[in-house]
Amino acid sequence: MKKVKKLSLTDLVLYGLVFMVPIAPVSLYGVVYNLSHGMVALVYIIGAIDRDVFYRVQ
Repeated sequence: MKKVKKLSLTDLVLYGLVFMVPIAPVSLYGVVYNLSHGMVALVYIIGAIDRDVFYRVQ
């Protein structure tokens, strides 16, 4: 009889992160693309300027 290896909680968390992290930006990109009618770069530029101007840490 072969011994079956078991996954620890850390193994399961890392396994989940490895598969979910690369996929997450793709779904966000799709939402932003639809809401901005294809002008994703403009949305991110405006967001970066807004963050820099209004949320500057002093």
